[in-house]
Amino acid sequence: MAEAVGVPVIELPTHNLPGDGGYATFVVEMATLITGGLTAA
Repeated sequence: MAEAVGVPVIELPTHNLPGDGGYATFVVEMATLITGGLTAA
């Protein structure tokens, strides 16, 4: 479940932005929040 959610979160926005380590970290944090929400629910 977490992987299915995490993949589109990473894939969809990347074409709009440069390869930025800071942005990659942001994506990971957002994926963690989403995964945590699913796990809590």
